[in-house]
Amino acid sequence: MTNLRSQNIFGALALAVSDEILNTVHDGVPDNFSPAGLALIGHVPGISIEELSHGLNLSHAGTVRLIDRMATGGLVERRPSPSDGRAVELHLTRPGREIEQKILAGRRNILRGVFSQLDKEEQQVLARISEKLLGKMVRNEVHALSVCRLCDAYSCRNCPVDSELERLEAQDYPTAPTSRDTHISKL
Repeated sequence: MTNLRSQNIFGALALAVSDEILNTVHDGVPDNFSPAGLALIGHVPGISIEELSHGLNLSHAGTVRLIDRMATGGLVERRPSPSDGRAVELHLTRPGREIEQKILAGRRNILRGVFSQLDKEEQQVLARISEKLLGKMVRNEVHALSVCRLCDAYSCRNCPVDSELERLEAQDYPTAPTSRDTHISKL
C-alpha cells in the first residue's frame, strides 16, 4: 500500500507543479498564442512546422494556423530552409524572444518556489532523481520535443534528454559516429 500511496502523492505533486507552471506561463502571452510554442521555437531555433506540430501535439493544420497567428503578431518569422527549398524554419523575433524570456522566468519562479521548500541536500537528491526519471521517460527525438516544450535550455547544459537520445541512437546505430545534432544543440 505504501508504494501506491507514494505513487499517488508523486502524481498529485507532478500535476500541481504542472498546473502552476501552465497558469504562470500564460501570463503576458497574447490570447490565441502558445507559450509552449514560443518556448519550443526559442529552444530549437530553426525548428520545422512538422517538428513543432509533434512537440505541441497539434495537427499540421493547427500548427500552421498557430504560426500564422504568431507571425501576424510579430513574434515568429518563417525563413527558408537552407537544406530544403520546400521547407521553412521557424525563428523568434525580438518581441517573441522577449515573451519567451518572460515565459521561462515565470517557470523558473514556480520551480524556485517548489525547491525552496527543501533544504540543500534534499534539493540535490530531488535533482538527481528527476534527472534519472526524465531521461528514462524519453522514447525518441519526437517525444523529446514534447517533453522539452517548456524547458529552459539556457539553464540545462548536460541535458538528460539529450543524453538519453544519444544512448538510444548508439543502441540503434552502434557503428554510427557519435556526433549529431540533438534538439538542444541547435542553440
